[in-house]
Amino acid sequence: RPTVPLGRASHADHGVARPPRPPHPAQQLRRSDPVCDGRSGVHRRDVGSPTGGPGGRDHTGCRGILRHMTAGHPTPAVPTALLADRIRRAGDVAADHGVDLLLVTPGTDLRYLLDADGASHERLTCLVLPAAGHRAPPALVVPRLEAPGWAGLPLAELGVEVVTWNDGEDPYLLVSDLAGGPTRLAVADAMPAKHVFGLREALPEAAQTLAGPIVSELRMRKDAAEVEQLRAAGAAIDRVHARMGEFLKAGRTEAQVGADIA
Repeated sequence: RPTVPLGRASHADHGVARPPRPPHPAQQLRRSDPVCDGRSGVHRRDVGSPTGGPGGRDHTGCRGILRHMTAGHPTPAVPTALLADRIRRAGDVAADHGVDLLLVTPGTDLRYLLDADGASHERLTCLVLPAAGHRAPPALVVPRLEAPGWAGLPLAELGVEVVTWNDGEDPYLLVSDLAGGPTRLAVADAMPAKHVFGLREALPEAAQTLAGPIVSELRMRKDAAEVEQLRAAGAAIDRVHARMGEFLKAGRTEAQVGADIA
């Protein structure tokens, strides 16, 4: 399927210079803040650090609230070395597909790449993953409020910078600042339309395509962690089938059988 160009003409098409982007409100933040980026006004800090935020504030109290962000297991079950290999291969395959940048919001693709679940409804959470040879840095863009929920991931070991943003700041502009001037983006198949259009507005020169074919190509070949998970799933269903005669009795409801299996 051909790549669909952006839905508006560039200023160059009309023979006029593109007007400068107006200052973003986030740029009014104090430049003296050691964790404030002067260009985008975004806060950059490893969420696993002891201080956890600007001014040394401790976000420990938030961790219980946000623990669901990593589906109940803040420490990934997949070894870090395998996650690093998945990220590397994703960059290689993206380059083979002529894509400069993968933009992956929470869902099955992000679970595959980081072994973590999360949410990205009205607030953007997005893995920015460059293709091999592209100059953008790997980064996880996440709302600052929700950052503690990602603290258990080995992001530093994976070479993925955590970049946070506050309400009132523009996360799409932040992704644009990180993107390294891409000409073709691949967005997660299940990315909410709100984020697709926000990224299109922030990166008007970049064409968008779907990341599904890239991630599918990766997942066709199962790595050691996936093989082990398949073995565990097969063993679990074998145990269930071995006891079906015990579970299925006249008069029992589906809910009762389901409770036994669970």
